[in-house]
Formats: sequence, C-alpha cells, structure tokens
Amino acid sequence: METKPTDIQTWLHLSRKQKGLTGKEVLRQLEERYNFRISKSAFYRYEDPDTSLKSIPLLLIVALCDIYDRDFEEPFKIVRKQISID
Repeated sequence: METKPTDIQTWLHLSRKQKGLTGKEVLRQLEERYNFRISKSAFYRYEDPDTSLKSIPLLLIVALCDIYDRDFEEPFKIVRKQISID
C-alpha cells in the first residue's frame, strides 16, 4: 500500500481487497484449511475443541499472513504459541 493505514482493520481491508479476496472468502479459507468453525456471535474469533485455547482473533492471523506474505499455516502456528485467552 502507498499510504500507512490508521488502524489494522483498515489496513487489512485494503490489503485483502488488493489480493482480490472478500472478508467471507478469507474466513472460509481459514475454516477449510484448519477445520474449525467461526462463531457467528463473536466477530473474527474461532473455537478449537482440540486444544485448551478457547479463541484467537482471526483478524490477527490474517494480518500476520499479509504482513509476512505467507500461507496461513505458519502465522497460525505462531499465534497459537504466543496467545492464550482463558
């Protein structure tokens, strides 16, 4: 991007638009790739029944992917190691 965004959500919105993805497409890719469901009542959060980790902001996962221009898998693993929400 040519201008620095004012917040991470604005930056993510512009970044994913440049890649030609809608928000729903990004979330669907995450659901399919990691086999978890997105809670409709909790915006940009996920629930993983196989671990003690209750939720992670999906926005952060997607932002890490864009920052490092990588596949979802590596940033997802990094986030899971570093963030734990009781």
